[in-house]
Amino acid sequence: MMRFGARAAWRICLGVLVALPLGAVGVSAQETQGREPEAYYSVAQAARGEALFEKHCGSCHFAEPDPEKARLQKTGFVIARQTLVSNLGGTYIANKRSSGRRIFPTVYYLYRELESMPAVTDSITPQMRTDILAYILRQNSYPAGTAELRHDLAAMKLMPLDEPGFSRLFNGRDFTGWKFLVGLGCDPPPQGCGRTTPGTAFVVRSGVIQGSGKEHGFAYTVGKYKNFTLRLDYLSEKPADWDGEDFYYYANTGYHLFLMDENLFVWPKSMTLAGEQRDLVKPVALGGTKIKANTWDADALRKVVRPLGQWNSLEIVSKDGDVKAYVNDTLVSTVTQHEYTQPGYIGLQMQGYASRWRNIRIREE
Repeated sequence: MMRFGARAAWRICLGVLVALPLGAVGVSAQETQGREPEAYYSVAQAARGEALFEKHCGSCHFAEPDPEKARLQKTGFVIARQTLVSNLGGTYIANKRSSGRRIFPTVYYLYRELESMPAVTDSITPQMRTDILAYILRQNSYPAGTAELRHDLAAMKLMPLDEPGFSRLFNGRDFTGWKFLVGLGCDPPPQGCGRTTPGTAFVVRSGVIQGSGKEHGFAYTVGKYKNFTLRLDYLSEKPADWDGEDFYYYANTGYHLFLMDENLFVWPKSMTLAGEQRDLVKPVALGGTKIKANTWDADALRKVVRPLGQWNSLEIVSKDGDVKAYVNDTLVSTVTQHEYTQPGYIGLQMQGYASRWRNIRIREE
């Protein structure tokens, strides 16, 4: 899983070289609203981090992005009097796996691993360690931005570390790049009864979209997508009085794919993946959508889905008429040859249960 190479175009914006997904070239300014590259540190910070890395980490590790040069390195840490070469550059972050799972899904996890270094761990400050992290990000080909990375563990949890080429659909601050349709059985206004503002149905708090569950409706992207990889974290809030296995909790939500302007309605015709805990990413041909075949592995889901009140990592891959959905890096469902041949909006459904979404990002293929 997640073996795609980087596909990025480059554009000069206000003197800064910015990576954009290949599909973003030529799209309108409206469609790119809210889509930001994963740039968490500044050029100056990475330079400071390089000097700190050489001083505090260089006796045991190096961070060389060029694989040919890395093979010539002799630096390593000693175990049982044997030197083990340790390169933290190149594809270290993306390729670091355990049982097929990513070890560094966000900046937070990388920072926590760096807390074991240097040998005297309190010889540097938390911010110095953060500067070293910025240098390692640079050496792993993550782009620099204009702001520095700060020692803020809560913020680091909202900074995904994926292969290059992803852009954030949700900027963590507001609903730039998103639209809304709220109201059961409603068309958009002025003809219909639907509301196009989030109201209290959807709010942003601490870098997270929170759905109250008290109204029926969905948030959907400004841009349209056909071939893409969508990643996000999802959580069903657990009621304080819940008494029973998580399996019985419905938590009705979902992910509408290929929404079209003519089908905007609550609920719309779309290729939908269920969001409730017990049926997570189960394909639903909403509104008579035609699909050739679909599968849903309930046993695989039960093994990997996390309890109510905990975050689950979702990935939806759409490619040439087929859709695959993963929960916590495990393939759970597939759809073969649906009817949608044109790009469409992506929607986050909310219905009756409090839900949360964060780290929403996409790569167009």
